[in-house]
Amino acid sequence: MPARLVDATRELKDPKTPFARVQKLLRKVPDDVPSEVAADAALKLRDPHSWWGFARNVHQLPERVIRVIVERLRDERDSRLSIYLLAALHESTDLARDWARAIGGLLDLNTTYGWGSKQRKAKIVGLAKGPLLPAIQAAASRGEGPTLDMLAVLAADGSEASVDALMPHFHAAASSQGDLLDHLERLKTHAAKTEPIRLMFESVEQLLGKRNDESPALAFARSIGFDVDTFSVHWSLWSEELNRPQGGVPEYQSHAQVDSTSANWFHVSVTHVPNSLADHRTTSFGSTGAHTIDQLGLGRCTPEELPAWFARAAKKLKVHWSVTLWNSNLRGAKRERALAWMRGDDPSAQVKESKARTRRTRAGSR
Repeated sequence: MPARLVDATRELKDPKTPFARVQKLLRKVPDDVPSEVAADAALKLRDPHSWWGFARNVHQLPERVIRVIVERLRDERDSRLSIYLLAALHESTDLARDWARAIGGLLDLNTTYGWGSKQRKAKIVGLAKGPLLPAIQAAASRGEGPTLDMLAVLAADGSEASVDALMPHFHAAASSQGDLLDHLERLKTHAAKTEPIRLMFESVEQLLGKRNDESPALAFARSIGFDVDTFSVHWSLWSEELNRPQGGVPEYQSHAQVDSTSANWFHVSVTHVPNSLADHRTTSFGSTGAHTIDQLGLGRCTPEELPAWFARAAKKLKVHWSVTLWNSNLRGAKRERALAWMRGDDPSAQVKESKARTRRTRAGSR
């Protein structure tokens, strides 16, 4: 075997080979590289959170390598990718052609176009009307955690088989009352106007309304003087101290959010942004308990304790916070009160002072 091909085989087997080099070899696999070696290298490109990197680099694999990959996938029947590809290639009479089509479908399911854009809608409708629909139905109904685009294809199709594949996810959303409800609500952007689909979304809207009306965020809002039907406030607190004396950014960047329309209705994060990324540290916590981390040693707090908690954090980190209201559904005086509350000011005292200034102004104008 020529030295060049020996090197290619060794590179594909070596976990230390640079990713760009593996990509290049897989896009045009040398003839004498063993099929098993190329197949194993290709499967290592898989990412449980995104199929794009895998699909982009295995589009034109030789048929001999594809056959090995298919054999490998038969031992992984529970993964979404395995179910999708095995269904797409079932009884194939032209493996290379059908593989290319199936991989093209993966790329369409991992597009970066905006959710409601014409380009994304075209891809989703194309998949809903194309030969890959049964494979997507199979992966969505049997695989763990289908992507939102997969579910959008089923909603766009609206057939009985697609509704059957969607139903377990609607039941799971109704049971958990979590983020899945919000994700399913987004499918309306691409959904067909069929009666089963309409009834499904009507159920989602009712569940979301009930969850949001009972959100602990509303009780919190009332506890600090806001009697509102919906409460969504996102505060940003950035340190006035920069990570570099000139041309730097705030050394500590923080966010606190209370949102009655979100399953994760309370979330806080404080991030240290040093000159060296190696010293990057974060404290993060929220109502769901997911992604809880405390690398800064700040502990956690309840929503009611936020102003005092950030004051203690500032003292420990030796910084001064610049507080802004990043986003909120509150307007006017309510918005200013929410900002004053996070700064540790007493909103009622501010109102009294404002009225006193008004009285003094009127008295002076007489």
